[in-house]
Amino acid sequence: MIESLKNAISMRLKKYFPGFTNYTANPVQNIKEPCFIIEVRDFSVRDLAYIPQNVREIEEVTLKFTINILLPRNNKLLNDVMTRALLCLKWLTLEDDRLVLTLNRSANRIDDSSGVITFDVVREVHIMDGELPIMKELEEYIGLKNE
Repeated sequence: MIESLKNAISMRLKKYFPGFTNYTANPVQNIKEPCFIIEVRDFSVRDLAYIPQNVREIEEVTLKFTINILLPRNNKLLNDVMTRALLCLKWLTLEDDRLVLTLNRSANRIDDSSGVITFDVVREVHIMDGELPIMKELEEYIGLKNE
């Protein structure tokens, strides 16, 4: 899921900023400017439901993305890039043509040559893979039978 979303972000940025290099991992050295560095800063999972008859668990996954913008020093260009990037990243298109809405978008200038854009992606995940471990544990240690 993370790589698919990073690829969607990269493709979207390439479309609107063809002269920029996109990095989907933080490069250690030899950074080619102007560029975007796409990273996942936070990943959280929240249980939404458990449906026993289908042995299905539903979780909500929240990914917090950070995109660092590095440019040669140019205040006007940086402001323009940050504004346009915020608008173009509102919707992402995955490989299977599904649309993903990004949430809580914001952009902040760091200095004359760099800025950062942050946003969240929230996805619902359905897990259907046999009995949940907690049920097996209850059966073994408490004697509860799932009947």
